[in-house]
Amino acid sequence: MVELHENELRDERNTSMVLDLRGNFGGLLEAAISTAELFVPEGLICTVHIDGLPPVEYRAPGTEYDKRLIVLVNAFTASGAEILASAIKESGGGILVGTSTYGKATVQRVRVDVDGNISKDQAGYYLTRDGNDISVVGLKPDIEVLSGDGDMDLQLEKAVEVAVNQLFDEPEVESTESE
Repeated sequence: MVELHENELRDERNTSMVLDLRGNFGGLLEAAISTAELFVPEGLICTVHIDGLPPVEYRAPGTEYDKRLIVLVNAFTASGAEILASAIKESGGGILVGTSTYGKATVQRVRVDVDGNISKDQAGYYLTRDGNDISVVGLKPDIEVLSGDGDMDLQLEKAVEVAVNQLFDEPEVESTESE
């Protein structure tokens, strides 16, 4: 899901980071969990409910990551990317900037038959760290910014502004529309 270098995460010169999950349709559950473990303080990441099995809680052991984390999301942020974004937001590990996410809280199973044909089916669903079912409704960003027209990336500009101006600690939800 995301490739990071340990030294860059720990570099004292870096005071914040923008993690862009826009257009990320998810991927493997394991990748979302392992990435969340880099940023989420100790505790629950999400709970997965697979049909016919007891719920499985995925937990973060705790992280030493102590920089401001701004996560860019949009309507095309889905599934595993939403697991990561919700765990960061609900743990207080960072804030979300952009528009509401897709709302795909399902877990799929991939099957390969004897002829090599691949099929997917819904095997279950997940709940966020705080026990929220984000199916259909998605995640609401802390700071809502509509995407710009043409070459302007208003969401990224806002994320950089938040990082530079240290607006991270402001509790208010802000709304900015493109002109």
